[in-house]
Order: sequence, then C-alpha cells, then structure tokens
Amino acid sequence: ALLAPFPSARIWFPASLPTLAKRPLNASQERAVRTSLTHNLATIIGPPGTGKTQTAAVIAYLRVQQNDGALLVCAGSNVAADNIAERLVAVFTGTPFTVIRYYASSKEQSPTLPAAASLATHMRDPRDSKSQTTLSQLQQLLTELGELSERDAELMRELKKAAEEEALRSVNVVVCTCSAAGDNRMDGISFRHVLIDEAGQIKEPEALVPIVHGAVNVTLIGDANQLGPTCRSPRAAAGGLGVSLFERLLLLKCTTVM
Repeated sequence: ALLAPFPSARIWFPASLPTLAKRPLNASQERAVRTSLTHNLATIIGPPGTGKTQTAAVIAYLRVQQNDGALLVCAGSNVAADNIAERLVAVFTGTPFTVIRYYASSKEQSPTLPAAASLATHMRDPRDSKSQTTLSQLQQLLTELGELSERDAELMRELKKAAEEEALRSVNVVVCTCSAAGDNRMDGISFRHVLIDEAGQIKEPEALVPIVHGAVNVTLIGDANQLGPTCRSPRAAAGGLGVSLFERLLLLKCTTVM
C-alpha cells in the first residue's frame, strides 16, 4: 500500500500554511509539509535547529483536517515523544481535534504533560455507563483499602483496559514511542497515517512497529548526519540492524525533502 500512488487530489491545503511558532515556515519546510501530505512514503531531512518539530506539528495539524483516519506520531525516546506531544497540544488548543500522549504501562507519565493529552482525561468505557460506574467504584475502593480482592482486581484491569482502548480509538492523534506502539492496549487499533520523529536514531525493527497498524501514509523525519541507532551486538550489526529505516530509505532513493 505504501508504494501505491497517493490520491493527492483529495488533499486539502489552506491558501497559506499555518504559522504555529513565532516564525512562519520557510520554503523548504513548506515543501516538506506538502510532500508528507501527498506521498504515501516520504523522508524529511533536517539538521538540528532547522525546525523539524515545528514542521512535524504543521504536518499533524493539516493531516487531521483531512478527515482521513487517525494519526500516530512516534519518536524513539519518551523525552522526544513528550516534547512533540506538548507542541501538538498547543497546536490543537481551541480546535475540535484531540491528542493523547500514550505511555507503555511500565512508564510514568511526564509531570509536565498537559492534562489535555493525558489518557485518563479521555477515558470513557466503550460499553455502558454501568461499567464506568463500576470502574469508578473499584478505583475508590482501592484508594480506601489499599488493595482489592483477586476477583475485583481482575475486573478493574478489564474495565480499565477497555476504557483505555476506547479512548485511544476516539482521538485524532496518538503520540508514543515506537516501542509503545506495540503495547497490547494498542492491539486492533488502526492508524492510516504515521509520523516518526528523530527517525535516524531508531532501529529499523523498532520503526516498523507503528507502521504495521495499517498505515497507508508514512513520513520519517530525521538528521542524516546524526549518529545512527545503537547496536551493541556485532552479529546484529552484521545483519543490518545498525542501519535505521530512515537511512535505508534514503539509500533506496525514497521521496526525500531537505
């Protein structure tokens, strides 16, 4: 699907691209935005300080306005994912579009994350209000007693997982690390569009995790001169795992904007 022609005639562009920072996009940034929206597969190259995060935010802003499926935005680290999530929250403030910063279950939420991007803010049980009431009661009971019976604990996990999955399906943009995109709470959720930031530092198998959620439009943003992914195993490096998907696509002459 990624190699098929993208129906660019359906893409809506405003008369002028939005300014989401103090400075408007320059010509190369505008070209990168348009390339991302009109190509199934694209790579965007930018050294530090060239406004890659701002460009990514504009791509996300325009992508969700196409009303053509959800967008999954990924990065290689939680710090990078937090940064882009905070930028997207600012971009979508005052609009009907919503964003969730999703963390793997083993990771604590960033204390600086705006409440508007919290998974808990968007949680609604997919079945009925009775289930939501039960979940609230169990959470209150856990707070009061400090523990639940095995049966209640299992029920709470089930209800919470269902509510989280429904929240993830209901928003326009989900931001997470590439590895978190493979979390079991993301199973069965489809994302037609994927944007991967800092892609030059992400191992190829890791970068493929968000793409297998049904993507038909993928954009990778990175710095071709940055150090590639860390591969400590000589055997794995010899097998090609020291090369990022970003670098491999550049070698294959994928549609690229600088």
